[in-house]
Amino acid sequence: WWKCDLPSLHLRVMLVPGCISGCLWSMGNFCSLYAVNTLGQAIGNSFVQTSVVVSGLWGILLYREMSGCPVLAWCFFAGVSISGCVLLGLEKK
Repeated sequence: WWKCDLPSLHLRVMLVPGCISGCLWSMGNFCSLYAVNTLGQAIGNSFVQTSVVVSGLWGILLYREMSGCPVLAWCFFAGVSISGCVLLGLEKK
């Protein structure tokens, strides 16, 4: 069925980093559920979804995935997203 042999999984090397990343992902998921439960669906879910802005910053600043005009467009839309979250946060009062 396979035309070539499957690569080795390197379980001894990848066990600890894989478990750590899985635990971090689970903690982030738990914290997002806690935020939605505490703040309500509209505000909590909007705040959780702004994690895209953080991952975008990682891509732009650390990995240099974009440059030039696309970065300006990304900054504009990130500002719109953050402004929406701030306005929703002010709505809670």
